[in-house]
Amino acid sequence: MTNFTSQTSDISPEIAALKVQLAISLNFHHRKTLERLPLEEAVRVMAEVWDSCDH
Repeated sequence: MTNFTSQTSDISPEIAALKVQLAISLNFHHRKTLERLPLEEAVRVMAEVWDSCDH
């Protein structure tokens, strides 16, 4: 199993928790879709979604 908490020592606890929450959600809800996409395309789509959010 992937360790979703790795590489979180240099970020705030809130951001670390959000990172873990997102990773678990993507893994649980979208694993089959992600497995079918090339990594570059999956990252591109996630970046597009992030860009579409109000910041």
